[in-house]
Amino acid sequence: LDTVWQTFGEDRVIYGSNWPVSALYADYATVQHVVQAYVQDLPAATQRKFFHDNAAKMYRWPAASPS
Repeated sequence: LDTVWQTFGEDRVIYGSNWPVSALYADYATVQHVVQAYVQDLPAATQRKFFHDNAAKMYRWPAASPS
């Protein structure tokens, strides 16, 4: 994970579980825990980019409308 993060940076890395392939090595909860533990000390804004914002930008998701 360090290599990916250092190579691409916080504005280009997108979370993806790789399920069901990852299930060959660990259950989904374990994979999710490893990833969450890796990013837990990063600023909240960086975590949001990783788990949501970068994908939204890449895939050009429409902005959520206020409720």
